[in-house]
Amino acid sequence: MKAKCCLVLSGDDLSVLDRSEKQIDLVELRLDCFDDLKGLKEIVQHFTLPIIFTLRGRLDHGAFKGDEAARLESLLNLLSFNPDYVDIEHHVDPAFLD
Repeated sequence: MKAKCCLVLSGDDLSVLDRSEKQIDLVELRLDCFDDLKGLKEIVQHFTLPIIFTLRGRLDHGAFKGDEAARLESLLNLLSFNPDYVDIEHHVDPAFLD
């Protein structure tokens, strides 16, 4: 089995993707590190590769500024962008996934 390569983007500068797209298999968007999410629809549409949405809270050394309830609510709202994957931390209540 060939290993897969994931490019992690922690901002909305897509130039690194344009230089690397042939070497990567999927893209992780560290949305907690983006300045804002106003252009997220356009960013998602830019990709032909599978996308992982990640929104790390402070507990997991992320940059999301709200509390855990606000972070989870934001994750639910981000599902409207139809990411291929969403990164959920091990400590999140399994009921959240229902």
